[in-house]
Amino acid sequence: MENSKTAFLNISLKNGLITGGLMILYSIIIYVFDINMFSIVFGILMFLVTFGLLIGFMVISMNQYKRKILGGQITYWQCFFVGLVMAMVAMWLSGIFNYLFYGLYDTAYMPKQVDKFAEMMQGYGLPDDKLQEQVQKMQEKMNPLKQFITNLYMVPAISVVISLIISAFIKKNDEAIPHDVIR
Repeated sequence: MENSKTAFLNISLKNGLITGGLMILYSIIIYVFDINMFSIVFGILMFLVTFGLLIGFMVISMNQYKRKILGGQITYWQCFFVGLVMAMVAMWLSGIFNYLFYGLYDTAYMPKQVDKFAEMMQGYGLPDDKLQEQVQKMQEKMNPLKQFITNLYMVPAISVVISLIISAFIKKNDEAIPHDVIR
């Protein structure tokens, strides 16, 4: 049987890499199909897919560690750290990919997305001075380097909050499950 600390890292890293890979795949699909990043439908879908993957794999990771390694008994903090490491690996991997892809490979993609945003805002009848202000703000936000730097400190904060919440639900002991079924 694996050492608990080694298993913790194996489970967290493996599921973090899988989740990060799926997030990268999702980014590539958005890129290939040239989806408008600023549509309301896309915003909702992006939120649901990203956080769905993240939360789903956090639950999987926590339950794998709890059931396969700890025999159905896990503390809140063990659960929290499994989720925290998994989420940080996944989101940092995705962030590194996005920086390399949009910051080095296709540097014209983000400016094209900002142009689409400007066209969309013109369609809403936004005055030119307000439009220019919004476009300038969007250009600053869509800068791959700035997004990467923001990712460095936002990922831990987001990971902590999500892991704190999910750990509260996963930490319950699996007393109803016979121990021979768990292993």
